[in-house]
Amino acid sequence: MKSDELTDSFNKLYISFVSSRAAKERVERMRSVSSRQFGGICDMLTEISEEFTKEIDFADELSAEIEELLISSFNITPSALVCRNSENGRLKIEFSFIKTNEKINEYELRKALEKTCRVQLDRPSITASGDEACVCFCEKTFFRVEAAASRSTANKDKYCGDSFESFYDGKGNFNVVLSDGMGTGMRAAVDSSLASSMTAKLLRSGFSHSAAFRLVNSALLLKSTEESLATLDVLSIDLYSGNATLCKAGAVATLVRKNESVTAVNRASMPLGILDEADFVSTQFKLRKGDTIVMASDGAFEYSLDTAKKLLSSEKDASVDSLAEKIAEVSKHERSKKPKDDVTVIALKLVLNE
Repeated sequence: MKSDELTDSFNKLYISFVSSRAAKERVERMRSVSSRQFGGICDMLTEISEEFTKEIDFADELSAEIEELLISSFNITPSALVCRNSENGRLKIEFSFIKTNEKINEYELRKALEKTCRVQLDRPSITASGDEACVCFCEKTFFRVEAAASRSTANKDKYCGDSFESFYDGKGNFNVVLSDGMGTGMRAAVDSSLASSMTAKLLRSGFSHSAAFRLVNSALLLKSTEESLATLDVLSIDLYSGNATLCKAGAVATLVRKNESVTAVNRASMPLGILDEADFVSTQFKLRKGDTIVMASDGAFEYSLDTAKKLLSSEKDASVDSLAEKIAEVSKHERSKKPKDDVTVIALKLVLNE
């Protein structure tokens, strides 16, 4: 009888010891991750300070003209307004104001600003925070991007484990963010949505890819006690020069077609949410008029990468909508008798901004 009591007591103490040690290890890891997150924030603040130290060419007289135009013609009283020339000599106009119920005609506003500034402007980037709106106009870019996407869920699930965003940041860059959560269904959708939306917000705010990847990795590590993994695939195109930057964390290959040549851009890396330090790789390349890019989740290219390359090479005159749909259909056909995953295909083409 005493031996049974001794065994029960030993088991309880051992379970308590294991639980205590696991909790301690968890706390230590959270401290480490939190420390790295503060390091990421420090990097972001450093980027901001470096931006402030750059020589900025403010156009004060033009700012005064624009302020008068906004007040007299559009009933907008800016709370802040900056008009400056960037490092490459291109004009940038930013102003904020308190939102009202009166809608602003963006086309008329752009044309009026073009007449005042005597340069062509691109469509604006408009962000809102509380009662205030911020509007950013940049000098018209040389290129623009035609984009289309095709997405389907695994086994007709309600939720898709892939999430993506594409946007023009108002500063001359077109960005695409694609994330694939671990597995399928709601949990994968939550992880990928967190990764893609957080990355997009950071890029919109002007932060670097490195800072974005680092903070998203920390967010996934801290999100819950359960493992949260997501790939992250980010493409940024400078629409003035055609220079492109492709950053990947665990993502599959990206296809790039230049003239008649199709290249699969891929380098080994780990998804975010596994390692304390974000593991991602970056590739730079030059794009020209007519070049086409296809980004996809691993469900699309797992069984059909070579077939997709042949299709992209042969469909030279296809629209981006048709291209995305055809590659997605090829993927579904190739994996019809194999384990299923969510499929997302994004097709992009660089064209002149006429």
